[in-house]
Amino acid sequence: MKFQLSALAILGSFVALSHGVCLKTSGNAHIIPETGDLQLFGLLYNNGELVCTINRASYDKQIWFDCHDGHYAAVPDDLSVLMYANNKVDYRVPLSPDESGIEAWAWNAQKGC
Repeated sequence: MKFQLSALAILGSFVALSHGVCLKTSGNAHIIPETGDLQLFGLLYNNGELVCTINRASYDKQIWFDCHDGHYAAVPDDLSVLMYANNKVDYRVPLSPDESGIEAWAWNAQKGC
């Protein structure tokens, strides 16, 4: 079963790259001291077109972006990966946020570009 899932993940990566996808994301986040919420600002581009944004506070474990129809994006509260879906294909863009202050982080990442 694990082999099958690994094979599907690799196949999915080849499918994503064969479709010529270029995902770019950037953003920042910080903890709001009064509430403990995560204030998040982020952008996601697919082949140069802005498809998803976020600019809000959340305390959820998974934070959803506002996207154009047919596009879906979310990040977990640990900011480890951006998950994106379009045309029934799922993508994962690993994030490595840099500390930009006390309880504040920023990231830039891309996949397939």
